[in-house]
Amino acid sequence: MRVDPAVNYLCTTINCAKTKFLATGSEATRLFFTCLDNKASTSEAQWLRNVKKGMIRVCFQRSMAAGEDMGNSEIPIYLDHFREMIRAYSREGSQEAALRKFALISLWASGGRSSEVIVAM
Repeated sequence: MRVDPAVNYLCTTINCAKTKFLATGSEATRLFFTCLDNKASTSEAQWLRNVKKGMIRVCFQRSMAAGEDMGNSEIPIYLDHFREMIRAYSREGSQEAALRKFALISLWASGGRSSEVIVAM
């Protein structure tokens, strides 16, 4: 398991919550979101740093136990792989499959720049 995506998803989730709740939240809410400031010395910021360290440790230990390669290189997905995934979602036929198919096509069209394509699921 790669740790970077896990940590990024955690921080993205907290950032989404910040966007939604910071303006209308209480003082405690504003204090909590100081965890996103890398230079903050609040207990909330220390909490998030500790969570990230724990995630890194757990992911590393799981990868070591599973005998996974610790390198950062990924296996590329080529057009043939992409077509197979789209066909599989088309055969499955559910609404969720259609959304996933749409997301894949959108991401492929954006050249892998997933932050530029927003898909509401």
